[in-house]
Order: sequence, then C-alpha cells, then structure tokens
Amino acid sequence: MNVSGQVCLRRGEESRVRGGAPWIFENELDWADDTCEKGGLVDVLDSRLRFAARGYFNSKSKITVRVLTRDENEVIDRDFFRRRIERAWSVRRMLGFENSCRVVFGESDGLPGLTVDKFADCLSFQIVSLGMERWKDDIVAILAELFQP
Repeated sequence: MNVSGQVCLRRGEESRVRGGAPWIFENELDWADDTCEKGGLVDVLDSRLRFAARGYFNSKSKITVRVLTRDENEVIDRDFFRRRIERAWSVRRMLGFENSCRVVFGESDGLPGLTVDKFADCLSFQIVSLGMERWKDDIVAILAELFQP
C-alpha cells in the first residue's frame, strides 16, 4: 500500500513523536493534505517539513495517526507485517510462552490496532483501527502460515 498523503505536526510536537509516542492526536497536527485517505498510510512531517514518522491516518478519530515506523526507508507491505508478527512471537517464546498467550500487544509490538491471542491450536485476533482493517486479509494469511491454527 502506497503512502496516500502527508500530515504536518504543530511546532513543539516533534519531540513526543520522535521520542516513541505511538499515537498522534488531532490537536497535535497543523494540517493534513487532501490526498490523505481514511485508513491509508501517511508520512508525518515535523514543523520544518522533515520526515518524522509513517502511519495510518483517520480524520474521524481523535487518534489521527497511529505510528508504524520512524524509518523513512521502511516499506509498509505484507513483509513488514510478517516481520513484526514473527518478532512479537519470538519475544513471547523467549519469555517462556508458547501454548497459550497474547502473541501481539498492538502498539508495543509495532502493530497499532492489532491484538492476537493464542489458545493452544486456536487463534483469536482483534482489529481496532481502520488502517489495520485494510490489512486484515494479509494479517489472517500471515497468522495462518505462521501458526497453522
């Protein structure tokens, strides 16, 4: 999925975003261009118009952008989601969880709006953001490949 537009942070809001905040609220934005699609990917610019982050956009939500990456060169595609899910699962296994556990904890695993739980051979997932909803088919396919529930 290609980036659909750009949004720009108000002056002074950059430090929170650059510091790792996973959400950008509507009152932290100065403007959003009219090519931004609801649920689409946008580049977040700081007040000097420099890249700060990339994430999902939803003008109807108080959380207007859910940050996926702060790396301008990172492509958001099916492989991006697979890598993030694999990394989350690897961390859970390193902690000793394998049979039944929460596999994906949304924002803390770099997958805002997605929760995945494993109960033995069954999986349960919840999507709570429009941006993640657009990737639902890919997410389900990735989970099926990795876990064979």
